Amino acid sequence: MREYNRYAGYRFYGFAGTLPVLLIFADELHHLAGGVLNMWLWVWAVGVATMVPWGIWSWIKSGREAWQDIELEGEKHD
Repeated sequence: MREYNRYAGYRFYGFAGTLPVLLIFADELHHLAGGVLNMWLWVWAVGVATMVPWGIWSWIKSGREAWQDIELEGEKHD
């Protein structure tokens, strides 16, 4: 499970790391996108279009794996 969470974190923080870069160049980019609202809609659309399919693929991949239950021995604390 840790492997799937790690790669999902890489994708999320990679996308979140691009946002400050976009803020630095936002003045130039919003002219290309046709306005500030269009620019941010494009940013979020690209983010969703890249992260959601990868997330679904990881979810499908994790469902195909043979998971085993782990029993822990020791005192149970309430």
